[in-house]
Amino acid sequence: MPGPMRIVLKNALLFFIILISGVVAGCGGGGGGAAPAPLPENVTIQVFCGRGVTGTAAGVYSQKRNTAFAYAFSLSAGYKDLQVRLAGDTAPSSGSPVIAADVMIVATAVPVDELPRFKTGTHVHTNQSSDGFMTPEQTVTQYLDIGFQVLFITDHNKITNAVSPTGMLVIPGEEVTPTSVKHLNALFATDVIDPGGLQAPALVQPIIDSGALAMLNHPVWSVGWTLQEILALNGVSLIEIYNAKSETEGYHDTQALWDGLLRAGELWYGVASDDAHQLSETGKGWIMIQAQSLDLAAIRQNIENGNFYASTGVELARMDYAGGVVYIESRNGETVSFIGNDGLLKSVAGPFGEYTIADSDNYVRVVVTGKNGIKAWTQPLYWAAAP
Repeated sequence: MPGPMRIVLKNALLFFIILISGVVAGCGGGGGGAAPAPLPENVTIQVFCGRGVTGTAAGVYSQKRNTAFAYAFSLSAGYKDLQVRLAGDTAPSSGSPVIAADVMIVATAVPVDELPRFKTGTHVHTNQSSDGFMTPEQTVTQYLDIGFQVLFITDHNKITNAVSPTGMLVIPGEEVTPTSVKHLNALFATDVIDPGGLQAPALVQPIIDSGALAMLNHPVWSVGWTLQEILALNGVSLIEIYNAKSETEGYHDTQALWDGLLRAGELWYGVASDDAHQLSETGKGWIMIQAQSLDLAAIRQNIENGNFYASTGVELARMDYAGGVVYIESRNGETVSFIGNDGLLKSVAGPFGEYTIADSDNYVRVVVTGKNGIKAWTQPLYWAAAP
């Protein structure tokens, strides 16, 4: 999402209730063997109501435990895709559930002209790689079954073709794998790029010349890239900020590299991926591409333009920049953090958040964290090109 982008609206507070407390507030209307402490009589219901949603007023409600809480949400004109989450699970748009514990109800919608988003795996291996275990057919079926609509198969130094089933676009790629641990993905590859005796920096141009998109894979894994090495690359703008396989081996600080690139005035887009080699490694990280349709040209154009966010489980409903304000709504987030050239700019408890751009900000991106540490990362939603 290059250029000044999008985001606006409302800050919502998430109240974490300590045992024995009860907090009250009011979209449209307005140990050691001791006996456990008794549960408080009241429970807290936190209601978050996004743009384009009317009905039960946003706020914090307190009521007696194990009693019904009536809510109802509907769409405003010009909006679609009303989704309601009750304690993280999809719920009907109205109801009277009995509330037995503190809960959060989140209602979101999107503008009618909002383009659809496609769940995409960008780094996946089959048994056509020497270290892969799934056949191409098993790989495609697995990802289709867990809700992916786009899948890049990126075997090592090999192009693996697979049939696209109904509802999914399978795209060939290659993990260009020299003798070092510094690897590059060639997305949309049509011909094998043989690394020969070359190392990663010298392989960028052959990838570009082949017509593929270059992506920097697991840049902090084992012997990682330095910021200066990455800054010297030309023609690459995709970097894995989350690689599930690398994460399990303890390499977690890719975002430091990403922010270093952004602070240096280089617009790179962050990607989350599985780097799956076997069934148990699938569905850990992906990107959500916003595109006109599920076809090769549209998917490529919107990857190139950064029209996607990265995720390990947090689902974003709305993100934009307008009127000097970065705004975000998630459907299952619990904390919203705004990151810029000065580091952490602001952190907000709850699934929604907004941040007003300061004169010192060169970029602002957002990280939304949910239960058990799941996350979503936006691309820079505000970006001031270097003079």
